Amino acid sequence: MAKYLYGLSIKGIQSFIFQTNKLKEIAGASEWIESVCQEEFQAAVGTTPETYKKNILQAAAGNIKYIFDDRKTCQTVVCTFVKKLKTKIPDANIVQAVIEYEEGKLASALQQINARLEEQRNRVSIPHATSLMISKRSQRTGKVAYKPVTETGEKKPVWVDRTQYQLRASIKTTSLSKKLTGNENLKLPTDFEQIALGQEKSWLAVVHADGNDMGAKFRELFNNTEKKSDEQVKKAYKELSMGLGEKTEAAAQAAFNKHISEEKGHPIRPIIIGGDDVTFVMRGDLALDFTRTYLQEFAEGTKILFQELRGKYSDIFKNKENDSITACAGIAYVKSHYPFHYAANLAEELTKEAKKMAEVERKGDQAKQSCLVFHKVQSSFVEDYDAIVKKELTAGTDGNIRLNFGPYFIGNAPANYASAEQLSEWLKIIHEKDAPLGSLRNWLTELYQNEDVANHLWDRMLRLSKNRDYVARLGLDNHYKQRHNADGTTYSHTHIFDVISLASIHQAEK
Repeated sequence: MAKYLYGLSIKGIQSFIFQTNKLKEIAGASEWIESVCQEEFQAAVGTTPETYKKNILQAAAGNIKYIFDDRKTCQTVVCTFVKKLKTKIPDANIVQAVIEYEEGKLASALQQINARLEEQRNRVSIPHATSLMISKRSQRTGKVAYKPVTETGEKKPVWVDRTQYQLRASIKTTSLSKKLTGNENLKLPTDFEQIALGQEKSWLAVVHADGNDMGAKFRELFNNTEKKSDEQVKKAYKELSMGLGEKTEAAAQAAFNKHISEEKGHPIRPIIIGGDDVTFVMRGDLALDFTRTYLQEFAEGTKILFQELRGKYSDIFKNKENDSITACAGIAYVKSHYPFHYAANLAEELTKEAKKMAEVERKGDQAKQSCLVFHKVQSSFVEDYDAIVKKELTAGTDGNIRLNFGPYFIGNAPANYASAEQLSEWLKIIHEKDAPLGSLRNWLTELYQNEDVANHLWDRMLRLSKNRDYVARLGLDNHYKQRHNADGTTYSHTHIFDVISLASIHQAEK
């Protein structure tokens, strides 16, 4: 008897969420995507909760996979569900696909559905909302106006388009907030200024984290389930995909409870929490410790998950050396009025940089080690991270000194690197009363111009015994670390630029 594997994906989820610089709309987009994958899709299927729970395979972060037992119900959902969503949110780019398969072929269908969705993503989408040139327009997007709304602090209402209006309405839902806090009644900020506590000097942090080697885990599942029954494939796939989501939520909650829950106003907003993928906006001084705890908890949680999976499905999950999924993260520090899509893109690029360096330092078949990379944005425009390194983070007479010391590893760091724990300790030391911050800043400034003069300033600073003791505790007994980079080149790296950058962010909140 034929069955139908349905797949849906919200195309360009990052660009859709981050197309605006209003946190109300960003958070609203996130909550709307969450509701699409949960309540709205379940309502569209129209079956009993028991049947839905049995047939749903994935429902998170803009991705749905569901097994329909009959053709007619599947056709109804395909013809009406996306149409209904596009009527509410015209700018959402949603693709869907269906694979008909026979009993015993679910593993193959799961691989085919991903390829089919990828084909749909590559097709040019037709704009859903069009209008006459004479139509009234939204002042911020230029699209046809839908309704006026009153902005915070403004006396006159402004016109917004239909997507803006619906996203602002969606912020009333609390699915993502509950995932982060465990409390659906806890109100989180709806403006960047609320997160920054209304202070001009405050910094925001955009934190993005992503699991390592996820594709390998699903390939292992597919490769070892070709001859399994559909029921076995369904159970293993659900427990892997949904188990990852549960461990991600648990790690986020642990980080929230440890670092945010007691803070005034709870200065954080979840943007994405789904699968192994998370994005948060928070007050800058909280980001380092929050991210470190999240990465630790995620790795520990997934280790337990895969031990359980291997116990149940020992002939499917066979790789004993790699029992957990680690994650890497990027933190972009920006001011509250900075264009948010640039910050989000930078955080994602920093995550990719962390993953690349974690791969370089990987030992044999072991899992990549969790690590993070951060950057404090001090220019008006952010290029890609490689351009930032060349333009802002390269010093020395011959350009042979790098000021970006990351990634910072969770746990024991490889040779010539540092751990996130060490970075936190250095941050405490540099805030001490007798810290020679002026001398260190002068040394960094001169390092861009003339390395010989910088070395002279360094030697002069160390003539004072208290400075010698201080720089030793700061890990600066040898202020350069020689490191082989991913491209095979060798550079001298120093961590003092990172430490001073972070110190200024933390100082702004005091």
